[in-house]
Amino acid sequence: MRCRDADTANTDDGFADPAEEPGFPRLPAEVVRSPLLRVVPGWKEPPTPGEPTPTYYSRRQSTMGRTTMTSMSAADWDSRYRGSELVWGAGPNVWVEREMAPLSPARAVDLACGEGRNSVWLAARGWQVTGVDFAASALDKARTLAAGQLPPVVIDWQCADVTTYRAAGAFDVAMLVYAQLPAEPRRAALRSAWDALAPKGILLVIAHHSDNLALGVGGPQDPTVLFSETDVVADLRAIDGSTTVELAERVTRPVAGSERPALDVLVRARKH
Repeated sequence: MRCRDADTANTDDGFADPAEEPGFPRLPAEVVRSPLLRVVPGWKEPPTPGEPTPTYYSRRQSTMGRTTMTSMSAADWDSRYRGSELVWGAGPNVWVEREMAPLSPARAVDLACGEGRNSVWLAARGWQVTGVDFAASALDKARTLAAGQLPPVVIDWQCADVTTYRAAGAFDVAMLVYAQLPAEPRRAALRSAWDALAPKGILLVIAHHSDNLALGVGGPQDPTVLFSETDVVADLRAIDGSTTVELAERVTRPVAGSERPALDVLVRARKH
């Protein structure tokens, strides 16, 4: 299942505002090379037509002055991504850049890739990348972003649910970045990522930390889709007892205009 890949602070619509990521946009809008796409500092959610298909994704919705949670379907995410703007920007996530930059190019799968900013960044560095998301409009924008690079980059875009995705081949790196999922679908997504790895392959998990709700800034306000590095490690141990956890931390990410940093989960694990 697809959840947003933003790593930034909230606007008043209940979603993150990519303009508040430190250094945003990491790449200028000109790098998009297409009149069809531009980076904007925020986004307002359009009305969702019809009754949404139940999913595990959540969003905030104001009802009589109260904040409630509603589900988001693939159609909801398609509505959100539809339009000319890049919701999350063109540049890579700060933790993706830190963890992936030292590695030699190989094969990577980016699960819940959204508009493809991390996939495109990897491909531009020589990686063979598969980007997976269940929002078709997000993948359309990802294709445009990839085609707008100089030179253009080629990525295998697949429209699929990350909780049920099955890789066609073995990858050297699997990434699950800011997927907001409750416990059971989170474990399913982690299993999809783990099963996609070749022996010695690396899994990189980045997420909004459960502590961020009370101690940080931005991110989703639904505690059921937040988790900790301990949760991820426990999930991975249950999937594969031979997992080597190389890094499991709560990391702080400065947010422009906020005295508080955002708190993120950062886990790097290796398959035997």
